[in-house]
Amino acid sequence: MSFTLTTIRAMLRRNRHIADESFNDATIDDGIKWACNWWMRETKCDRTALSVSIVANDTSKDFTSGNTGFLPGRIIGRLYISASNHPLKIVPVSTILTRRRDGSVTGKPTLLSMDLATAVQLYPTSDGSYTITGTYWKPLVSFTSGTGSDSSTTINIDESYMGDVVLGAAAFILADYPGHRANEMKQDFMTAMARAKSEIEARPIYVNEPGSENDIDYGIPEVIL
Repeated sequence: MSFTLTTIRAMLRRNRHIADESFNDATIDDGIKWACNWWMRETKCDRTALSVSIVANDTSKDFTSGNTGFLPGRIIGRLYISASNHPLKIVPVSTILTRRRDGSVTGKPTLLSMDLATAVQLYPTSDGSYTITGTYWKPLVSFTSGTGSDSSTTINIDESYMGDVVLGAAAFILADYPGHRANEMKQDFMTAMARAKSEIEARPIYVNEPGSENDIDYGIPEVIL
């Protein structure tokens, strides 16, 4: 569950330091954007699946089509051709252009160039229909600062983190107002953001795999009966 922009504004106005000053919605919203954008860049909290369909003879593809907010720098982990879990390697466009000069080659793509998200280069030229899959993080939902009572805009950060994000927004808004603990709030925000990043990036550890609980020495002495 997430909160609307209207709700987050109200949360900020309940902050006693914010309440001591008169801030319009545009200023409040600028603080919300600053905190949310920083939070999302650091934690990559709003993650979604990437899916790109390619067909025979494709040499490039628009990865932004059907993948809202996609940028190459937002990819998390690796990209794969889904049917075979075949991993793809991202290389500079010069690498692909050099290989193409050496002759026309078709096959299952193994290399991608992400120099331009709307025209990702593939190598070799696709010899059939495939789906490229992966994960990327989405940016903050778009809204214009000071847009009245906007209960239709839902901030795409989980509500469990919203108290910390509001703290960061308050720090931004109060930065030029001495005596309101802005620096202290910013430090608390950054500490919470680091903790959230660790939580979000946590991965399950499976039994019988390296690093699993079967491989950990808990220091418990063996009991011989």
